[in-house]
Amino acid sequence: MNLKQHDAGIIQALLARFEQQRLPYLLSLEKLCNTNHRLSNSDLDFLKIAIEDTTRIMPIVERNAEYFSLVTKIISLYLDITTQALQLEEKIKNKK
Repeated sequence: MNLKQHDAGIIQALLARFEQQRLPYLLSLEKLCNTNHRLSNSDLDFLKIAIEDTTRIMPIVERNAEYFSLVTKIISLYLDITTQALQLEEKIKNKK
């Protein structure tokens, strides 16, 4: 099996996991943030793991440039969620 075939198998598994598990959870976190609800510790743990996983797959993305746009959008979603969550935490902290 060459590297391209190996990457294709990994990409297929990652896309399935993203579509079935991560994206629905991310969208629920985005909705929480948009409605000014705090994220739980388990939500934050999920984000941490998801961001770390995305960082680890970057060599595969670099070898398969057709996925770069998708990964960029995913990273943007992570950034939006974490930014909103941090802003909410700062508002709560400043009210105390």
